[in-house]
Amino acid sequence: MGLYLFQECRNAIAHAEQQPFINPDEVDDHFRLTQDIPLLRNLAELAIEENSSLKRSHTLWREHLYELVGFRNLFPDNLIDMLVRSEPIPEGTTVNLPERYTVLARREAEVFSFQDLTPEITGQIEGGLVFDLLTEDSAIRISTVLSFADERLKFDPMGGFGFTPNRDDPKYIQYEIDSLLFSRCILSNGHLEIWDQDDGLMLGRSETCIPVNCFVNNDFYESELLLLGKLLEPDDQENGDNVAIQGPSI
Repeated sequence: MGLYLFQECRNAIAHAEQQPFINPDEVDDHFRLTQDIPLLRNLAELAIEENSSLKRSHTLWREHLYELVGFRNLFPDNLIDMLVRSEPIPEGTTVNLPERYTVLARREAEVFSFQDLTPEITGQIEGGLVFDLLTEDSAIRISTVLSFADERLKFDPMGGFGFTPNRDDPKYIQYEIDSLLFSRCILSNGHLEIWDQDDGLMLGRSETCIPVNCFVNNDFYESELLLLGKLLEPDDQENGDNVAIQGPSI
């Protein structure tokens, strides 16, 4: 393959007095060269990857290196090494973490988010640690695992989302609406993203959620959203406000 690119492509253009010869201005020759460009680009990327610390996008996805890339910049290398080896972290160890986070559920153009979340490291596990994010009143808790050993941001869409329901409080009703929209987005082949809210940097993202042997019951979600929307109506109608059911925005 390298010999073909060198002789039939590069030399064929650079040395017009020799055979083989091709003319990029000719339609047929131009078309063949155009077809060869992706091959040449991929070989160049592979050569750069093998001779430097830069990774191809294909490698980043195959090895899940995109999932914790932002968190790796927050935690010291020696601490990450200890987490990878599952060594106990000494008492009193501190890490300078962002104070406010935004957590997104994203499915293509569909996005739902929770903002102003605060972090809580709730324990060390094999290969990483449990990293929770909570609302100010702790009504919502999103539990993730930063698994540095295998470069994964793990999130269980069924068990990793905690919510305290209270349908007598409009604030909690809106929480429940937001939680349903967030959950449905993740379960519908979405993924979770964690952002440093103040700096606008993505710290990590989970793999796309692909439920196995189950499906999302959209009728359940729609009926619950309709019911919750009606629960919000009385107080707002007294104030003359119009209420629309919608997810939280970025």
